[in-house]
Amino acid sequence: MADRVDAAWTALRDCLAARSRELHDEVRSYPTPIARCDLHLPGLLEQRRQITEALQLALELRTSVEKIEAALTEAATA
Repeated sequence: MADRVDAAWTALRDCLAARSRELHDEVRSYPTPIARCDLHLPGLLEQRRQITEALQLALELRTSVEKIEAALTEAATA
């Protein structure tokens, strides 16, 4: 079970990181000058923010799960 959970965490992290890189590259290579009426760039920036936030939350959740697992293991051996 733990192997499947680890594989799922890794897949989630890799997926979010890849999408984050894609959005970063797309924003970085966005053609200039950018018109004030441009509607596409704000959407890209919002997507990039959301993916970055989701990746950070996933990493924080993983860290919390690892701490809980360690505490349970320590309690079981005490």
